[in-house]
Order: sequence, then structure tokens, then C-alpha cells
Amino acid sequence: MGNHLEVTPSRRPRRSFELWVLVCLLLASGLAGFLRLQAALYSWDVLIQIGLKPGPLYPTLSGAAWSLISFVAAVGLIFRQRWAPNFTRIGAAGMALAYWIDRLVLTRSSDAQINTPFAAGATALLVFFAFGVLALERQKQYFNR
Repeated sequence: MGNHLEVTPSRRPRRSFELWVLVCLLLASGLAGFLRLQAALYSWDVLIQIGLKPGPLYPTLSGAAWSLISFVAAVGLIFRQRWAPNFTRIGAAGMALAYWIDRLVLTRSSDAQINTPFAAGATALLVFFAFGVLALERQKQYFNR
């Protein structure tokens, strides 16, 4: 009987398990940055008294930046913002670089360098995970709607 148009509902891609894991990692990273900021502010006078180099302003600002980058990336990924994958890639690479600059330039204790191979492996794994998850075809479809 005439033309029947079949209308299939367009199914929007859903967030994958891997994307949720990445979001959770970013939220944990943001919490760690916020706790660093909070600890630096709380212990400001003590950090000055013990002569922390480069001073208490550095952990305060770096904690704030770490927290802001992580939370913005997580929220962008949750709310399917088109800029979020690139922001997350740049943020993950930038935070890894900042971590290693901090570790290699500012850490003076030889005891703190004992776990360097583990830290290098964990950093590489986390950065590759972030890039890998965002490179999956289902993530590209999810963010391109």
C-alpha cells in the first residue's frame, strides 16, 4: 500500500567503559591536584620555615593547575564536548611533562628516586591509555555525534 517509510531511531553512541575509566582517572588526578593545593595553603608557614625551594607558591599553583586541567578534561568528556579529546590529550601530555620536570629538577632526595623505573612505566601507561582511548573509533563517533 503505497510508500512506507521506516523510521529507525538514530541511536546516539554511548560512553564506552574505557571512556568512563579515563574520566575516573582524570577525576582522581583532579582530586590529587586539589589536595596538593589545599595542603600547600594549609602548611604555607611551615613550608616557608623549612625553606622549601622554590617556595610554597609553587605547589599551590601547580596543584591548582593540575586540578583545573584534570577537572575540565573530565567534565568535557562527560558532556561530550568536541574540544574535550584534544584538550585531554594536551593536558595528559602536559601533566606528564610537568610531573617529570618537577621530579627530576626539584626532587633532591636520592630516596625519592628509587622508584623511578616504576614511575616512568606508570606515566607512560597512563599517557598511552589516554591517547589510546581517545583514538578508538567508537570515541570518535561519540564526540562527532
